Amino acid sequence: MSTHTSMIRLSMLTVLLLSLSGCMNISAGLQPINESVKAERTNSDCKGIFFGLGFGSLSVERAMMQETRVSAGRADRPEMTRLVLTPMTKIRSIELLDRSFLFFGERCIVVTGE
Repeated sequence: MSTHTSMIRLSMLTVLLLSLSGCMNISAGLQPINESVKAERTNSDCKGIFFGLGFGSLSVERAMMQETRVSAGRADRPEMTRLVLTPMTKIRSIELLDRSFLFFGERCIVVTGE
């Protein structure tokens, strides 16, 4: 094996290790799963993380709300829609989800329920 080939392999291994060293995908359940509640909807509240810095707070209440676009009902402008927020009434599970790649990522609170 030549010195040139071993240098190429070493540089490829270094690049691979550096790029994979910053990957993360972690999920943590914050409460036991309530089996009596159906898993009909899943909503989340997320905040971004840039270069290790993230601002704001996550809220279970915001994660429980689902945005739905409905027609505004105007005959002269059928393309108009409005947002309607409908909350979940029962919670099956709550989990904290962390995802990142190198210097960017997000942290989410995920609520599943009815």
